[in-house]
Amino acid sequence: MIRIKTISALQKIFPTLEPQEDLTEGMLACFPGETLSFQFGIYSTYEDPLDVELEGKMDMGGSVRVRRVLCLPSDYPVRKEWDEDYLSREPGMYPELLRDMGGKMLHLLPNQWTGIWVDVEIEKQQEPGMYEWTMELKIPGENQVYAQSICYRVRKGGLEPQHIFHTEWFHADCLADYYGVEVWSKEHWEILDHFFALYGKRGMNMMLTPIVTPPLDTQEGGRRTTVQLVDITLEKGEYQFDFGRLGQWIDLCQKHGIRYLEMAHLFTQWGAKYAPYVEAQVNGEKQQLFGWETGAQDLEYQKFLKVFLTSLLQYLREEQMEQFTFFHISDEPEEKDMESYLLAKNQIKPYIGQCPIIDALSRVEFYETGAVEHPIPATSHIMPFLEKKIDHLWTYYCNCQSKELSNRYFAMSLQRTRIIGVLLYKFNLKGFLHWGFNFYNTRFSKEHINPYMVTDAGGNFPSGDSFLVYPGKGGVPEESIRLMAMAQAMEDVRALQTLEELTDRDYVLGILEDGLENPISFTEYPRDGGYLLKLRMRVEDEIEERS
Repeated sequence: MIRIKTISALQKIFPTLEPQEDLTEGMLACFPGETLSFQFGIYSTYEDPLDVELEGKMDMGGSVRVRRVLCLPSDYPVRKEWDEDYLSREPGMYPELLRDMGGKMLHLLPNQWTGIWVDVEIEKQQEPGMYEWTMELKIPGENQVYAQSICYRVRKGGLEPQHIFHTEWFHADCLADYYGVEVWSKEHWEILDHFFALYGKRGMNMMLTPIVTPPLDTQEGGRRTTVQLVDITLEKGEYQFDFGRLGQWIDLCQKHGIRYLEMAHLFTQWGAKYAPYVEAQVNGEKQQLFGWETGAQDLEYQKFLKVFLTSLLQYLREEQMEQFTFFHISDEPEEKDMESYLLAKNQIKPYIGQCPIIDALSRVEFYETGAVEHPIPATSHIMPFLEKKIDHLWTYYCNCQSKELSNRYFAMSLQRTRIIGVLLYKFNLKGFLHWGFNFYNTRFSKEHINPYMVTDAGGNFPSGDSFLVYPGKGGVPEESIRLMAMAQAMEDVRALQTLEELTDRDYVLGILEDGLENPISFTEYPRDGGYLLKLRMRVEDEIEERS
């Protein structure tokens, strides 16, 4: 016997735990241009492993992609600081990877649940109405057919374009390292093309751009694979720059709807004390110009920054990209780093025109000095920044935000991951940043990893912190269910912003907290996935009524 359950895209289906059937009639609906996701949980009571033929049938209403949810290992699922809202705190296998079926055959293990993830991609010109998709399971050699149908509605109207900034730091070096290709080779660019396509498709609209090799997650004195986009030549004490590869990078971003650039940090992480690794052609040979041996206030580095940034700004203006470009100085400086950070800022500020400087930091005192004009505080430290009513405030989280806060660990529910969209809207935040779209190294980049086997950066960050995608065969990325939850979070922001345009902000805020005992905050929010399902249904109903 085979059992089938229809399940929302907010559950993680574990092989040995029976999932809750949480989709009721009318809950599956979306606007043209959106991706509608849901799951089937399949359970086999046959004594032996079983291969079944899976076939989907639908009336018109979008293209369908069917993927299996695979479990991956986690040796380090939870930090020391935790709360009760975890699916598990034990090492083990967690639902994570979305893999295309590659055919119609599905392998079922006895007495285990198998997750099937279905995406219906609705065309922008799709006619509103009710549609149906049916999954059939056929056992070869038997007449028995197991079928489950699901109805969904394409609504009239549509959502506002995405206004919020969303960046997940993209590590071009990790792709070259994993696939064993030369940096900036034809093969590397083809892989980047595939990954950029997914990046833009899932709602990320700002790209970390390695004008120099990003000085991130690198052991002091160590090096990551060089991915410097700008070719530099030093002859007779004069610097010359070739921005051809940067132009290729920008073209690839624009091809995939990635509108904004954030330039790689111009000083090292955690305090702006040193220069990043920079290399150049010197007398016909490639040489290191700057690096850990170069203090941030080195006179030659100051000279370099002046001519480099002046030339870069001119190029950005010629390409009409100045208004879409942001700069970084140093990631996560602390109060003790105030002097070095200010000195670094003063070095670059005169040469970057109107481009904003943004940096992740956690102390409001740092902002109050004027050192950082556009701070990005962690969700665990954001309240003092909100009290200051700072314009254009962003937020971020990383592995440290493990207790009570939204995050994206393997061991957290997809509801806890996706709720970030509601939080971004409620607190009127303009952007969200995370450091790990595809970081396939251990901490401090001491070693490369296979992310299919090592999901915790070598036992340093809880599984799920350092990447959202996997390096699939042929240079094509494979998605995680957590990436889909993040994409849905950004769609939630779009839906709430669309309703605000049709009504007003207070009206939408009232809907967010209707029926809740306490106001929503970064630590107090609904833990039940039903909240998001019902919220989206109500918001979409109200948008459709006014369209």
